[in-house]
Amino acid sequence: MQLTSTLLLPLLAVPAFAVPTFSWPPWPFNNHGGCLSLSTAETIVGYYAAVIAHNSTSLGNATQTAYAITVPNYTEYSDSASEQVGAPLNVPITTSQAVFAAESQSNPPADFTTLGVYTVECNKILWRWVQYGDGGNASAIPVKGFHLFELNYQNLLELTYFEFNGLAAAIDTHEFGCHS
Repeated sequence: MQLTSTLLLPLLAVPAFAVPTFSWPPWPFNNHGGCLSLSTAETIVGYYAAVIAHNSTSLGNATQTAYAITVPNYTEYSDSASEQVGAPLNVPITTSQAVFAAESQSNPPADFTTLGVYTVECNKILWRWVQYGDGGNASAIPVKGFHLFELNYQNLLELTYFEFNGLAAAIDTHEFGCHS
């Protein structure tokens, strides 16, 4: 019994808090406790909106801006967009920075009205928007949607999920419904 107590005593002396811990690196571009500020989120959304509207920013033309705000392996998912073009659901529609820059410029310019920009957790932005008209068609049904952006610790876009009212978009582009 003495031998058992002698062998177990050192094990009991190990403190319970000796488990290693991990913490995220501090967010370097703000002083809001390590989290993304609303003003930074609004700036990032403004840059993204400029890219898909084919507008220049303080970072350069739309293509230069696309490269400046994303990481090389930037990825986008959207079942709404996939459905519109007949692509498989639940797979990325954009798989790199280069694809994002090229596709955003090969598509028609998209002009959005922002309904809200919100920070979520420390590294996510939710952008709610509405798009009025289809290529100047004032009678088009407004299309509402959102983008959820995930950023790295340098505030660069890594991953985006976006969805929108696909039925309204399909009617506006004459893919669905009755038009004379």
